[in-house]
Amino acid sequence: MAKWARQAALALALASGSVHAGEPVVAWQRWIGSAEPWAWFLPGNGNLGSRAAVADAAGNLFVSGKDSSTGRGLVARLDAGSGAVRWEDRVAPSSGVVIAMGPDGNPVVAVRAVDSIAVIKYAGADGTVLWRRDLPPATDGAAWSAVRAVAVDAAGAVVVQADQGAPTPRAILFKLGADGAPTWRLENAGAFALATGGDVFYVGSVIPGELPGWALVRARGADGGIAWRRHQAEQGTAGIVLAASPDGGVVASGVLRQVDLGSGAGVVQSTTSRTMKLAGADGTVLWHWTRAWLPSEEGPNPYYVGLSTDQALSVDRQSAVFVTGQQGIDMFTRRHAPDTGAVQWEVRRPSGSGTSSHGVAIAIDAAGDAVVTGITGWWNSMSIPYGNVLSVRYEVASGRLLWSAAYDGVSGSFDSGWDVVPSGDSVYVVAGTREGAAGRGIRAWKYGPGSLPSPNHQGLWWASPAGSESGWGLGIAHQGDTLFAAWFTYDDGGRPMWLVAPAMSRSAGDEYSGTMYRTRGPAYGTAAFDPADVRAEELGNARLSFATNGTGTFGYTLYLNPTVSQVKTITRQAFASPSPACVAGDPTAASTNFTDLWWAAPAGSESGWGLYVAHQGDVLFAAWFTYGSDGSGTWYVGPALRPDGQGSWSGTLYRTTGPAFRAQPWNAAQVDHSSVGTASLSFGDGLSGRFSWRVGDTAGSKPIVRQSFALPGTDCR
Repeated sequence: MAKWARQAALALALASGSVHAGEPVVAWQRWIGSAEPWAWFLPGNGNLGSRAAVADAAGNLFVSGKDSSTGRGLVARLDAGSGAVRWEDRVAPSSGVVIAMGPDGNPVVAVRAVDSIAVIKYAGADGTVLWRRDLPPATDGAAWSAVRAVAVDAAGAVVVQADQGAPTPRAILFKLGADGAPTWRLENAGAFALATGGDVFYVGSVIPGELPGWALVRARGADGGIAWRRHQAEQGTAGIVLAASPDGGVVASGVLRQVDLGSGAGVVQSTTSRTMKLAGADGTVLWHWTRAWLPSEEGPNPYYVGLSTDQALSVDRQSAVFVTGQQGIDMFTRRHAPDTGAVQWEVRRPSGSGTSSHGVAIAIDAAGDAVVTGITGWWNSMSIPYGNVLSVRYEVASGRLLWSAAYDGVSGSFDSGWDVVPSGDSVYVVAGTREGAAGRGIRAWKYGPGSLPSPNHQGLWWASPAGSESGWGLGIAHQGDTLFAAWFTYDDGGRPMWLVAPAMSRSAGDEYSGTMYRTRGPAYGTAAFDPADVRAEELGNARLSFATNGTGTFGYTLYLNPTVSQVKTITRQAFASPSPACVAGDPTAASTNFTDLWWAAPAGSESGWGLYVAHQGDVLFAAWFTYGSDGSGTWYVGPALRPDGQGSWSGTLYRTTGPAFRAQPWNAAQVDHSSVGTASLSFGDGLSGRFSWRVGDTAGSKPIVRQSFALPGTDCR
């Protein structure tokens, strides 16, 4: 298992601290058809600082988007208790809607109308339009290209940032009074954040005489005059996001330098990310963190280009800084210390093969934990995006994953989380999804409080109904968000054959997928097993989906000649009583149930063969996957190893033959087995033991340990 060990090490490095710990409690969910937040969004396209949803003090959720069937903007209020739509407005023709909540509980939206930016204030109770202000382009004959963000300060004043297009492209910041009356306008002003006292921090452009770069500016709330301006002689102004800090400072984050070979070139970008904090009083740089990143561990893929984007920022009550976005093909979330900017933790969320994950929005909930929503399984084909909604919650102190949830509206569609809104002890996630023939829409979830334990699928599985296809099986090891599946079956000649999917990652819901391999290696009777002689051949992919904590489906596609693709229903195999309960948690030396994947000790010393052990009652079912004298994969099974009174489990070892894996229907009557020797297992503690066998005239004995490939492991009791 040399290649698997390397993959497992990579997965562990990427997922350090990011482990699947549970499912969020769903208080309710609601779908509003023919509407989506910001039509045709691609991660990193510049909708920085925008909000798709806000909540009022009572916990009612206000969502915004675009009605794709009519081209009109959408604003709706969802009830805090039930999610029922209390009112909605399909506003004037627009492109994209951003929303903010006023201190009076009334939402304000900004939309790009036909020839203006329309800013509208609604009564939160019933949706009555309280006022509307239309902002024309700054230049006669010009047109608006986008409205980026809107915010409302403590006095009810409104700030809007929009981009003007041809013939004179520029970014413009507007401030309106609480009654909608224009107060001031600033040009060449990008992403912004509200400062205390009504002032505004914003990203500005360079002025004549300055080196290339950008500026961070504080504008006075009263008149838009410049309180201070700090030029930054560094690249990368387009992707900067801002957040104000409770201690009065302002934080900026984004990518400095990015080398992109273009669509279809694969993951070939070299980037430098930066996050920095400035004092609110005078713009002094308090700390400046940078990191160069080269995705050397990720190979080119023709369907997507890896990104490096700092997409969203949040700052907690202690002024710690949280950033999310995408690094290469992984969603990342990191925490910076408030006083020094040191990275206190960073977690990476990998996606499936040939796809990527991206953090779109981040917020700090009432418990102080970081909640992120975005995309997983994201890829592009002919400029059409695909992906699933992914939402995660991380413990504030350690970055440990508390829960995660994925959602796929309809297979082959682009579904993405857009915003996350804490409210009391719950949190809202708002996403754009496609629901088959019903079309696109806004889907909102109310999560929490609390979380549910995630089903654990470790164990021995076979075809359902139980016994219908006796003779083949799946040994599944479940660790963190990853399954290691060993498939014990037969080749076209009826000889025992095993295939393995060592890194099946969780995608949507309780579904897992990964690459399937066939390996060759040294025969089991070899005196010194050399893992360098193991050769892995990628055959196709495997899919596991679980309906309950004991039933599911196993699907696979193998690119043979011809291609073979099948789906089988499966269930846990019960062979003794009681069956253990397996839960997320690292087994310890005190563990007394040995259900797990085991390999030679020390770990990794003989990567390429293994032992799957299922422990029920006082019986061990051991499946040994190894290699025959010709180097091809073979397996033996000890289905009833029992205590021998001397601290070991011992029993007969069998070799079985049967119908080819691709046989349809699969005839269990063709399965035959013959005794080939004996096997015994003894355990010094819950983490280590010894495996001894005799096959014909060949005997051997090896120390073994549990195989760890993700965190946490599984503890069966």
